[in-house]
Amino acid sequence: MKIVVLLSRHRRLLALCGLSAAAHLLVLELVAQRATAPAPAPRSGEALRLRLMPARAPQAAPIETARPADTAAHPATAPAPARAPRPARAAAALPPPPVATPSSAPAQADAAADAGTPLLQMPSRYRVRMPDSVRLSYALTREAPGAQPAPAGAAAIDWRSDGARYTLTVDGAPGRLRSEGGSSDAGIAPRSAAEERDGASLVTDFDTDAGRILFRAGGAGVPDAVGAQDRASVLMQLAGIGLAEPEQISGQVGNEIRIVVAGADSAEIARYQVMGQEDVSTALGTLAAWRLAQVVPAGQERLELWLAPGQGWLPVRLRMVRPDGGSLTQTLTRIEPGAPR
Repeated sequence: MKIVVLLSRHRRLLALCGLSAAAHLLVLELVAQRATAPAPAPRSGEALRLRLMPARAPQAAPIETARPADTAAHPATAPAPARAPRPARAAAALPPPPVATPSSAPAQADAAADAGTPLLQMPSRYRVRMPDSVRLSYALTREAPGAQPAPAGAAAIDWRSDGARYTLTVDGAPGRLRSEGGSSDAGIAPRSAAEERDGASLVTDFDTDAGRILFRAGGAGVPDAVGAQDRASVLMQLAGIGLAEPEQISGQVGNEIRIVVAGADSAEIARYQVMGQEDVSTALGTLAAWRLAQVVPAGQERLELWLAPGQGWLPVRLRMVRPDGGSLTQTLTRIEPGAPR
């Protein structure tokens, strides 16, 4: 009896398992058919709808935009390499102030007088030592273009100084000149000067209190300048520059010594170029001297002078050269101690 019941149960289980397997096979068959079946064609008149999703662009590192100058310097097809930061530009040096030349100095002096400004500031530009009192005698020779030098009389420079004040007379190649005054930190300090021209004495006053150089002949004037000289005193000022410090002349070959010089009716910046050392034949023998030549515009007279270190840097020769090439030269014949002022 128990065996029959057990067999009946087993049959039912087997039947259920078969049915379950058949059901699974049917489901698998349907899935396979749907996967391989072609998509149904759209019905007539029905629009095909597509939904496009916006694609997200990948993020990239930022690109440095080239400057216009960089674009021109580098081809557009090749990326420019990273540029190093430019160093800071140094401040530009201020240009030196304009210096007047002999051709433009009178006009600039008039303009400066109108503006009330100094002609030129030269405080202590050169070290100067006042020469001791001395009298210099010279022999004059005149030379015309194409002719031999000919004797033309005598010349003299008479310098009297006590170290604080001075008087000076010059009679020779530069003309007949007179100067008197004192001294300052810039060397010789004229107070009054005069030169003879066509039988008249033309006086120039150096009014240091008012800060003016006054030309009596024309009634005009210009602002005073530190270290300014007249046509006579500049000869001894140049000697004092060499006497105080020889390197101020001997170490300046090819360079210029510039000094404001006032004449009878105008003032200008006189430029004396250091030409080098030369031997000068004199009545006292051959003397070593330094030659200075004034730089002037074409058509003007120029002064040349030879300063001898062995003779206290005094001028042992002076020469005035005319525009036509003629000259008047004075050469030393005697040196005498000058009388005190």
